[in-house]
Amino acid sequence: MIEKRGIVQQRWKIAQDEIVGEDYIATVSPDTMIQQKSRPNPSNSPVAPLVLAWQSALERQDSTAYTNLWDKSARKKRTSSFRRALGLMSQAHIIDLQDATYSPVPTRRNRHIVDGIRVTLQNNGDIIETHNRTLTIEKKGFFRRQWKLINDQVGEISGAIVLEQTQQPSGVNTVSGDESGGSFDGNAPLDTQLKARQILGKWQAAWEGKDLNTYMSIYSDEALITRVTVRGGVETPVYLNKKQLRASMKRLNSMYSDIQVDISNLQINGDRAVADVTFLQKFTGTPASGTRPAYSDYGTKRLNMMIDPTDGHWRIYAETWSRYEDVPEYPKM
Repeated sequence: MIEKRGIVQQRWKIAQDEIVGEDYIATVSPDTMIQQKSRPNPSNSPVAPLVLAWQSALERQDSTAYTNLWDKSARKKRTSSFRRALGLMSQAHIIDLQDATYSPVPTRRNRHIVDGIRVTLQNNGDIIETHNRTLTIEKKGFFRRQWKLINDQVGEISGAIVLEQTQQPSGVNTVSGDESGGSFDGNAPLDTQLKARQILGKWQAAWEGKDLNTYMSIYSDEALITRVTVRGGVETPVYLNKKQLRASMKRLNSMYSDIQVDISNLQINGDRAVADVTFLQKFTGTPASGTRPAYSDYGTKRLNMMIDPTDGHWRIYAETWSRYEDVPEYPKM
């Protein structure tokens, strides 16, 4: 309340300052105000409607709607990006735009970059991978100019196996034919490759972590495993069922305090229900009594994976391993 006060010189003064409905007043700190001011508001971006249309097309797995969002000439120039994104649409998409940033390109008035989009791929409720997406959007057309995708870049991937750059013995031919250990090859459909990589990453982590229950859950009850023992330079195959494999892995875990399993040169062949997975495997075991590895071997591992008809999950049905010459090594303690 404001009143005019004073006898000789009257001035407007505050007579009463009353807070009404204080329970509903929101307190905003200076830091929050700065953060809100600096953070781009997607509703203010002219490309926000296209981003929402892109999200809808992916989550509905509508390849036609997704294709129509692209500029035709850009689709030809960036065929690999377009085809990769289109191939991923066989999986269910969950799009998170919460941390996405919308940035106009200073040197190109009609071009915007949308970065920080998190995409999670799922198959029958199982998470296959999570990756970042970056969209490049530009206004195209002569008479009726519209915002169009000119690139859809798939970024870093998590939740799948990370291939190691393992050092190979000289003169060894790689499984995939590539010199780089960080690549994978094969004729399997993309969704099968992604699923096989996920299963293989889980298998690798369980072995190195000596998590026997998780490790064994990846094998089918009907699995046939071929392990190789080497004595005097002679390889002898040993055939194990699932129960025997569990006993063998339990003994192995008790022998070594530290286990490392490096995977490289991954090749995945098959179809949507069967995967023939081949890779180079280096096993290293270090006992609790020492700091140097007591055992190391290097060879080709082959896993036959199939969808288990009892529950629809991918599992290992067969496993074989063959070594390279002059391997395994037995370092001196």
